[in-house]
Amino acid sequence: MNSHYRHRPLEYYGKTPRKVGDGTYSRVYRYKARKRQGVAVKVHKDTSTFIREIGVMDDLQGCPYIVDMIDLGYDFKRKKFYHVMPLAESDTFDQLKDGAFYENPETVKRCFYHLLQALAFIHKKQYIHRDIKVENILAFREENGDMTYKLCDFGLTRKSGRGECYTSYMVTLYYRPPENLLEQNDYDQSIDMWSSACILIELILGSPPFDSTKTNEVLEMQLKAFGHQITEDSPEYLRKVVKVLNDFELKEGKEWWETKIKTEIAEMGHPDALDLIDQMFQLDPSKRISVLDALKHPYFHSYDPVSIPIMPVFKVWNPEDWRQKQTQISPEEVKSHFVELSYFLEDVELEDVVFAKTWFLFVLFALEDDEDHITPKNLWSYILVICRLVSKLCCSYPIPLNRITESFAKSKVKERARYFLNKINYRINLYTAYDWLLEPRNVANMRFKYGEELTSEMWEPKMQEVKVLYLSSLLSGNTFYDYDSKDVIEACWLRVLDIPGETEIQRNLLKVLQ
Repeated sequence: MNSHYRHRPLEYYGKTPRKVGDGTYSRVYRYKARKRQGVAVKVHKDTSTFIREIGVMDDLQGCPYIVDMIDLGYDFKRKKFYHVMPLAESDTFDQLKDGAFYENPETVKRCFYHLLQALAFIHKKQYIHRDIKVENILAFREENGDMTYKLCDFGLTRKSGRGECYTSYMVTLYYRPPENLLEQNDYDQSIDMWSSACILIELILGSPPFDSTKTNEVLEMQLKAFGHQITEDSPEYLRKVVKVLNDFELKEGKEWWETKIKTEIAEMGHPDALDLIDQMFQLDPSKRISVLDALKHPYFHSYDPVSIPIMPVFKVWNPEDWRQKQTQISPEEVKSHFVELSYFLEDVELEDVVFAKTWFLFVLFALEDDEDHITPKNLWSYILVICRLVSKLCCSYPIPLNRITESFAKSKVKERARYFLNKINYRINLYTAYDWLLEPRNVANMRFKYGEELTSEMWEPKMQEVKVLYLSSLLSGNTFYDYDSKDVIEACWLRVLDIPGETEIQRNLLKVLQ
């Protein structure tokens, strides 16, 4: 998780929120504090969706066409998690109602171009958005008066490319592709391209092409319009369902699409969009145009040169209004502090393994994941807090605060400890999962299952290794977000005991843990 999140209370952003949106899993409020810029605060109703969404958003920061995440935290009054975003002028749905896109080809092209730029970044990061709709495209007014459109709402976003099965009923009905309507679970990023094609037509005509609230009617319209695309090479589930339609229905559906939808698109001033729409509306997902190829389509000829701003994986786009630059530390400073730590641990009679694992976690978490937030002033505090956590895991004996008053003020250590624990909590529900790991019945079950031949003297060190390995998984970015915490714990046991995984999930996790 990036370091610029301050976990400020909601009162910092204002005391009189106004609700601006309500969804299944969250509500969005507008906050405006005196002498501060207004913000949008998304309050999550469900903790699991919050963890997934903020993990994805944090990983996607870096694209100017994806909404920024300013802060996140926990509201103790509502007992809900929340995250903070810049306040948009409006969303695309409201602009459609106000006629902003009506007979305005350049505005349509600009909005759709920004949407595809966001999808290019998302797909490059191996995600599927799964909820592309006009309400999730926010409009921000720039200083020069131009509008920038940014994609938001990543509560349904998942990683792709692992051969996993997904829930089939994702995506709002108007924008749902045929593979989802036919309850296929092995879809890929191409579903976002179908939804995007629906968005383009809605921007041009003012309503989605398959405008119905009934699943069967939406599927029937899609099959009638594009059933002529089906060949012997098409997926079996498509060939089966198209056989239900007779030749007259297919001909009638194709004529409706050609004469009504495509003709209206051309008459509204978008004839150059027809070929792109045809390539996006392919019943067979494997034949749909990719987002990178779509951005190179002649439809966007006025945007020259066409370049895909895919940022480096670890580069974060930091708006000047929200981030404070920090002084970077040098390797020499880190080394000198760890030399000091080694003498300190000798004084409190803690074993060498605490020093080694403190260094491991510091490099893994603090330097790689949090380097922008570490300064020479708080470096020693970071090291002590990690050492305190490790000593509790390895020795069940955390360094008492009265032992470190000479090295650093108690209040500062407590402050950094709270900060670390908050960040851990945002990644995975630490208390639930870690309590499950320490539960005697679960430990006994793991020993019976994997370590029955080990003596107690051999088992205890293994147990300590599992604790530290699991803690490191909590601190290692978004790698483990798509897995159940219990699966991660079991994989840690397999890794420590050097046992090969039996299931695909276990094998995938073991590769990551190595």
